[in-house]
Amino acid sequence: MLSPIRPCRWLATLLLAGGASLGHTLEKGLAESAEAFAAKSLGVPVSSVRAQSIDRRQRLGTCASEWLWRFAFESTQTVQVECPGEPKSRRFVAISVALPRDTAAAIPATTMAVVAERDLPYGHVLTDGDVRLEARRADAPGSGAFGSIDSVVGRSLTRPIMGGSTLGRADVRLGTVVKRNSLVHAWTEFSGGRAATKLIALGPGKVGEWIELENPQSGRKLRGEVQIDGSVRLGVREDTKVASRAVDY
Repeated sequence: MLSPIRPCRWLATLLLAGGASLGHTLEKGLAESAEAFAAKSLGVPVSSVRAQSIDRRQRLGTCASEWLWRFAFESTQTVQVECPGEPKSRRFVAISVALPRDTAAAIPATTMAVVAERDLPYGHVLTDGDVRLEARRADAPGSGAFGSIDSVVGRSLTRPIMGGSTLGRADVRLGTVVKRNSLVHAWTEFSGGRAATKLIALGPGKVGEWIELENPQSGRKLRGEVQIDGSVRLGVREDTKVASRAVDY
């Protein structure tokens, strides 16, 4: 006779087979849903996955769209779930996987891969909301190309990418987000506040690059670091500071 828990786990696994999301109409237990997601992603029996340090009566709740599931912290030991557009709904569940020795030997090695959340067009500059980390077979094409989301954020796509596809190194490049002679939003932070203005970029800039800018009213030249949103954070590069101190001495 089947235990009363096993059918629910089977149903959750079946529903997750189409992707890393759980229908918003289901109000499954948070622990049970996390176990089902991890088992499906890792290709292991649901019975071998166990949520750690969590009240199993805690409900997943409802979401206006669909719950978004992913592995967090660049590992397969923590599952993250959130309702898109609602940061306060984000929850983390630590998991452990225990497999018999003979079964473990048959499970293919996995690695973390950066995967597109949805279809993305050519030239799109990636943000952390465009991609997710997902466990993939280590021998799968493209797996292991990027092991963290930070490694692709700010890069632009060299071709259209379908949702669920693994991003390879040939799929992205550093993209120019600031054009020469364009008017950009420049800002700086200081103790107790933040100031912003519009400046003219004197050259093109990619995310993370330092460029020169000019105040169109005063003609004053400034330098700043290009941000992923196309704005420029004003300041002085650390290597410039070191050089200045050396000259002072």
